[in-house]
Amino acid sequence: MNARTEEEREATRRRRSESAKKRWKDKDRKHPFKWGQISKQEQSLAPYLLKMGFAPNSTMTLSVGRKKPDFINFAEMKVFEFFGNAWHNESEVEPLVEYYAKLGWECIILWEKDLFEWLIEHRSLVTEEEHEFAWTAASNSSFPTRPEVV
Repeated sequence: MNARTEEEREATRRRRSESAKKRWKDKDRKHPFKWGQISKQEQSLAPYLLKMGFAPNSTMTLSVGRKKPDFINFAEMKVFEFFGNAWHNESEVEPLVEYYAKLGWECIILWEKDLFEWLIEHRSLVTEEEHEFAWTAASNSSFPTRPEVV
């Protein structure tokens, strides 16, 4: 049985979130994003999600229950999952969202087919350079089509 209070758990979530965000914002790194097991599409999302309080789980070391989400916002207890069209199907969505909800987490899912639209909708969150990086990373993936608008 976990003897920690809700306040202690909240403080731990806040510390983890701030620590993860600090590591990914470190300007002294050779490249702002160093990836482990992460797709080009997930790389394209990182600058936006960092601004939204999420940290990339690129080394897949962070867990929520038995799951290892793509991006985690410990402070707000949210996870962000990117679903590639070839790897996931609609039947996975509801059970995954319910699993996280039972643990007290909100789960946001973005489908590969909606990636470019999402990047355009959230463009105001990042600099022009970050947006170009994201667009290029998404465009260099195996995604079949992309809009011409950057």
